[in-house]
Amino acid sequence: MLLFVTASCSKKKEYNIYCTITGIVIDYETSQAIQGATVTLSPSGMNAHTGDNGYFEFNDLYENQYTISAQKNGYITNRVTVTTVAGGTINEIIELQKDY
Repeated sequence: MLLFVTASCSKKKEYNIYCTITGIVIDYETSQAIQGATVTLSPSGMNAHTGDNGYFEFNDLYENQYTISAQKNGYITNRVTVTTVAGGTINEIIELQKDY
C-alpha cells in the first residue's frame, strides 16, 4: 500500500501552458463574413488573413493580454483586447464598419 501511495504522489500532471485565439471578422451592417481581412495580434506581431468564412486563428500563445486588430481596404480598422488563460481558447467576433 505504501508503494502505491508514493508512486501516485510523485506522478506529475500534464498542464497545457498554451492558449489559442480564434474568431471571425464580419461586416457590421450585414453580419456577413469578410474575406481577406488582415488580423494582427499584439504584442506578438503575428498576422493572419481571413478566408472565405472570415475565420482567423492564433495558436501556441502564452497567457497574456493581447490586442487583436482587424483591417481591410474599404473598412475602418477595429481593435479588441482579450486576456488569455493557460490552456484556454478565446473566440472573438470582430465587426468592421465600411469607410464611406
